[in-house]
Amino acid sequence: AQYDFNQQRNELLIIQKEKELENQNVQSRQRLFINISIIVIVAVFILLVLIYRSYTLKIRSNKLLGEKNNEIQLQKESLEETNRIKNKLFSIIGHDLRSPINTLNGLLYLVRNNMATKEDFETVMPKLIENFDHASNLLNNLLNWTTSQMEGYTLDFKNFDVKDILEKVVDSC
Repeated sequence: AQYDFNQQRNELLIIQKEKELENQNVQSRQRLFINISIIVIVAVFILLVLIYRSYTLKIRSNKLLGEKNNEIQLQKESLEETNRIKNKLFSIIGHDLRSPINTLNGLLYLVRNNMATKEDFETVMPKLIENFDHASNLLNNLLNWTTSQMEGYTLDFKNFDVKDILEKVVDSC
């Protein structure tokens, strides 16, 4: 009976040891599962933080691009207006220079073909000289303006008679 008792006790101890090993295995698996779960949760959290950060950077970049596009649009409009003014200026200058040149060309044609007399030539000459003086003044003013645009503005203060300038302007018209 003692032997059977020891045998059963040994079997119970073995069974108890097997249960303890099985419990340790279960606990080990549970710890492994918990550790893997924590790692996955941390990885998902880090991924979400990176996605959020990327999203905010994208929003900031888009806002900055929008501001730059607005700035470029304003510059474009300014350049278009400047180009329109330049074209209008060239048109006016071309018209003002074409008139005296066409007059001279017509006069030279008449002289070359003996269609104008000396009296005709002398009659037209004062107006032709006046037109060429006007064209010469226009070219000088244009060259001075172009030089000031390329080199920057420099102011040279002088006293002058407004009446003389107004008379020149009226005479040139």
